[in-house]
Amino acid sequence: MKKIFLLVLPFIFLFSNCKKDDNILFEMEYFYDFEIRAGLGPLSGTHFFEISDIPSLSDALFSQNGKTAEELNAINPGTAVLRGIFATPDNGYIQDVSVKIFSKEDPTIEREVFYRDQIALNASGDLGLIGTLVDAKSYLEKDDFGIRIELRLRDISPETIEMRLDFNFFAK
Repeated sequence: MKKIFLLVLPFIFLFSNCKKDDNILFEMEYFYDFEIRAGLGPLSGTHFFEISDIPSLSDALFSQNGKTAEELNAINPGTAVLRGIFATPDNGYIQDVSVKIFSKEDPTIEREVFYRDQIALNASGDLGLIGTLVDAKSYLEKDDFGIRIELRLRDISPETIEMRLDFNFFAK
């Protein structure tokens, strides 16, 4: 009996921490379209794709959900997917991706909100990114914000492709 208890005990601890985050009040969803040109190479450093005037729609989202910015504890990165708009891209030439958020007032202060390291050589199609633990509330409670996508390549980009970054944040 003692052996069974010792075998079951680790599983109880392991699965007791697996629960859904019930603190999420609502989602804030956005997207950004950009083009990766053919012939971009790994030796020319990190490639940047930036937009500095994405409307946050925070006032509308807050009032729609019956909240104010002061009532929210945090706005954290949720999920992000990098995908081709008109075609299924071969993503094997990309080494890693970083998505950073910044304010229009001071674009030098940025925070990484999504990333993906060590992308597989045979990666194709949708590329899921991992959300960080950053609190982006100070950026998203303003009228607009900016994002910067940084791509490090391992090979030359084989073709020009229209890409879309779909991303969201969880208001808590």
